[in-house]
Amino acid sequence: MPQTSPDDDARRPLHVEEWTESDGRPLRTLVSGRPRTGAPEVVLVPGLGAVGYMLELLHACGAWTRATLVDLPGFGQQRTADLPSDLDSVTARLLSALPPSPSVLVGHSTGTQVAMHAALDAPDRVGALVLVGPTFEPAARRPGALLARHMWTSAFEPPGQLRYTVPDYLRGGRRFREYLTSALRDRPEEQIGRIQAPVIAARGRHDHFASQEWVQQLAAAAPRGRARTLPGAHAVPYNHPGAVAQLAGEAAAAMGGS
Repeated sequence: MPQTSPDDDARRPLHVEEWTESDGRPLRTLVSGRPRTGAPEVVLVPGLGAVGYMLELLHACGAWTRATLVDLPGFGQQRTADLPSDLDSVTARLLSALPPSPSVLVGHSTGTQVAMHAALDAPDRVGALVLVGPTFEPAARRPGALLARHMWTSAFEPPGQLRYTVPDYLRGGRRFREYLTSALRDRPEEQIGRIQAPVIAARGRHDHFASQEWVQQLAAAAPRGRARTLPGAHAVPYNHPGAVAQLAGEAAAAMGGS
């Protein structure tokens, strides 16, 4: 059997691109790390179609398990440009990327809504949920309220994240609106009470998209929910990937205690 050396590990890329098909439709994922005995895999779901801002989080989780970042269909990649991007369609794509054994599902922003739907649709493959900056609380489901919260939160966000998010948003075109509109119609508070897996709901300290009250409400409604406050604002996976990776580790440990 071939032996690997430290030099081999040093040359190994931090992540690789994988393409799969489900129901004849392509799905792009980025994969880091490898399966480890006793450690569940981690699947990351970004918000509103951008993926680049979550790469550091992908690598942080890939240090201790196999981690997969799902590139939502309809954004950024020409091969998926014609695929529908509503919440239900995106959830179906995510389900095709889940490992067969229970994994830790980490969603950010609108990705938390996709993650919750996946946990309800495939409870045998979602062993724990981490919901970071969950959207959209009832008070923020109007255009004016969303704009105000965006302005409040932006004051605490680093401009560097825009180079990862804006290009994908622009390439999404009409699909950006399709995804956002379906997410605004969604009602996470009516669903989370049916999720039996451990749930960690978290927000950045300066996140005005996801208020402390909203995060605590979701955690309290989940049968096995906990609330956490992290540094930063809404873009916690970009600013503080290590803190989010630590939550994924906590969620994995909660799976072992179930």
